[in-house]
Amino acid sequence: MKFLPFYLMLLSLIGVALSKNSTDLSGFKTSSSVSVSGISSGGAMAVQMVVAHSSIISGAGIFAAPPYFCARGILQTALDCMTTGFSVYPTQLKLAAEGYEALGLIDKLSNLIKSKIYFFSGKRDSVVWSGIVKKSQKFFEKLGADVKTEYDISAEHTFPTDFFGNACSKLKTPYIGNCDYDGAKHSLEHILDRTLEPKVDYKEENLYTFSQEKYKIGLAHSLGESGLIYVPDNCKENECDLHIAFHGCDQTIGEIGLDYVYGTGYLGIAEANNIVVLFPQVIKNQVYPYNPKGCWDWWGYSELVPKPADFLYPTKKGSQIQGVYEMIVDAQNGNLPIDTEFAIKNFTKSSY
Repeated sequence: MKFLPFYLMLLSLIGVALSKNSTDLSGFKTSSSVSVSGISSGGAMAVQMVVAHSSIISGAGIFAAPPYFCARGILQTALDCMTTGFSVYPTQLKLAAEGYEALGLIDKLSNLIKSKIYFFSGKRDSVVWSGIVKKSQKFFEKLGADVKTEYDISAEHTFPTDFFGNACSKLKTPYIGNCDYDGAKHSLEHILDRTLEPKVDYKEENLYTFSQEKYKIGLAHSLGESGLIYVPDNCKENECDLHIAFHGCDQTIGEIGLDYVYGTGYLGIAEANNIVVLFPQVIKNQVYPYNPKGCWDWWGYSELVPKPADFLYPTKKGSQIQGVYEMIVDAQNGNLPIDTEFAIKNFTKSSY
């Protein structure tokens, strides 16, 4: 458990505390192993990424998130995709994906056979109901994926940890709950198909910012200026697995500081098991594109000129998916624009 000096807690009210760090990452690049995870809209983004780029993404951890192309580009339909799911049928979702496949807008769905997909949904989730998550599960099972689930914990709409957060049954920012369950570890063990070492203390100096400017595609991308990347000691000169962790709505740095980065438990698992973790960031927009809660796009707000019969946001042509894909390529080739002159110090509104 790490506690912040009072003056650093004050700094959390105004921004990220930076310290000089001249780490040499000139030899840094990731391996070909790529996986994704996320909660809520971040979970929906993880779904879209693994479907669109199934040839390079081997698995996904999906926490409390709606199914693939569930909203069909309609905000009102998105509400049903979070609750009753009356209009949602796994067979229709599969047909939609097959349509995108036929157009060459996503990778071959056969790549998803035996891919590792993990689902978590709390029994008390009042935001994204368990029934709709189970429909997403059936969608992936119809495609032949190797699915593992956890539906038996009395959790609200929250990312489950075993060390940090609100009471597990409480719906409250930062939407991370101490559920006596290590969601990061359990999901990664299934996704990576290996037993992981227990988490260790993360190292603040191994967390960096990287510029997202080159990954902003189109006018409605909603990406922030910077993302975050955690590079364990053993991964600075050795090629390690890459995992992308998508935050949910109301979980951007501007809203909860680094709670999602530090408080979900990914960093300690990453340091112990040589996994590079990328935390891309979107931002809130009150005007255009209308994204008032800082969500990843799973209903179509990033479409420049929405055309219901031709939505591209859940495909390789989607602006956010394109941007994140380019991050993956750059990380694998050693070209991710990481700021190696500064490391982020332990900054947050909480203690870990």
